[in-house]
Amino acid sequence: MDNRFRIIACLLTTVFILSMVPFIWGRPTAAATAAAPVPTAAAVAIPTASMTEAVPLPSTAPESVPVPVRDTLTDHQRYVDTLVAQDSTNLLVCAPDPSAWNMDTILIVSISPSNGQVSLISLPRDIFIDYSSSLTASIDAISPGLLDQAGMRKINAAHAIGDKLKYKQGIGRFDRPYIEFLADLIEEIFAIHIDDYVYLQTKGFRRIVDYFGGVTVNVPIRMLYEDPTQDLVIDLQPGSQHLDGAQAEGFVRFRQGFDKNGVLQNYGDLYRKDNQSRFFKAFLQQHLTLRNLARLSDISDFMSRNIITSIKGWDHIVAVGALAEKSVAGRYPIVTIPLKMTETSMNGLSYVRLEEAAAIEPSSGSPFPGAPGGAAGSRLN
Repeated sequence: MDNRFRIIACLLTTVFILSMVPFIWGRPTAAATAAAPVPTAAAVAIPTASMTEAVPLPSTAPESVPVPVRDTLTDHQRYVDTLVAQDSTNLLVCAPDPSAWNMDTILIVSISPSNGQVSLISLPRDIFIDYSSSLTASIDAISPGLLDQAGMRKINAAHAIGDKLKYKQGIGRFDRPYIEFLADLIEEIFAIHIDDYVYLQTKGFRRIVDYFGGVTVNVPIRMLYEDPTQDLVIDLQPGSQHLDGAQAEGFVRFRQGFDKNGVLQNYGDLYRKDNQSRFFKAFLQQHLTLRNLARLSDISDFMSRNIITSIKGWDHIVAVGALAEKSVAGRYPIVTIPLKMTETSMNGLSYVRLEEAAAIEPSSGSPFPGAPGGAAGSRLN
């Protein structure tokens, strides 16, 4: 078979990873820590990736029987709009906070041949999840009070719920309870079926940007910020700039700093996500090219050792590579899909409320063991 398929797939996934790694670099500020979920028994320390050895996905020892699911995970929480085409292939890219196990990045990359575009859907970490009463009862039976802890109803803590439940353990597509749960939650709320996932560690960002010769991007404002505790210096002028790896790291991490008048401004996490999407699009447009394919042998090795993904096996790689090649040859535009949502606060924490479709009638019975009327079932994809 033609090796170009393997190389293209490697490049496409590398770009996804490259753009997402900066979301999780560095320790969170005091404000961010206050808004983040409190680590629970479900949270597991993430091992540090190295450039020379593979990194296993963390796992916990089973504390309960797996929970098969045949009904809804949420209290009929459905997003108001259709975000992806029926023929789309959807990749979930997620990355944890290095100081905890909260997902700082949850991104869906959707490629649609019928629409002829690559869509990027970034899910804010603070999205409120309205878990169903039966799921809540099941969680309480295993870990009483878990959902009452600060931040545990945010989407960035959903994987910890799945891990605690041992969700679909041994029967799911991905064989990772926390990925299974997050993927099913996204499908239920947004009607987006997750075909594959990439789980990221925090190494290699500067190295890969420099490998490709940097990225030209429009810097929207003066970015000036320094934090010695994080070994972080951001000093960028507004306008079109060609950024090396260190500068690119500063660009995608910037969310507060001094303006042109020397006044400290807090721009927030949503502003930072907009810049990260701008960087991602610029990188794809400049480096996802057929001309770059001959340069990627070392990237292939790096990918296999430093990420965890469901994209495995020759046939699988060929399929993803063919889709990537089609998007390049077809010059698919890269479109960022905004979400309809409202920022709010509850119990002193920041949340994002999605605009939802009209409520549907609840089904009878409970799909979760330990809840009234519960019966074990199956909700396989």
